[in-house]
Amino acid sequence: MFEKGNKGKLGRITAIYLIISTKYAFKTGDTLVFDRGKVRRELGITGRQERYYLSFLEKEGYLRCIPQKSGGKIHVLYAYTEKSLSFFREIRDALTKVVG
Repeated sequence: MFEKGNKGKLGRITAIYLIISTKYAFKTGDTLVFDRGKVRRELGITGRQERYYLSFLEKEGYLRCIPQKSGGKIHVLYAYTEKSLSFFREIRDALTKVVG
């Protein structure tokens, strides 16, 4: 996800998006999803930028798309994959080493 130079800028931005999204995560059934609107408002990004980041994260395997139909409308939820959960565990382990 992290590369040198301008090539890695998208990876760094999407990593920040992933980390902030954990703040607004909730569980629906067996999957862990997050509130996209709150993440977008906190980061101050547009809907177009958010869709770009989400498509990149989905392509890289960090998120998976779950379309849900409710009340005649289709809502798109994004769930964390095992790859993103291991990314969060690595961050947690690194922080415990720094604090300890």
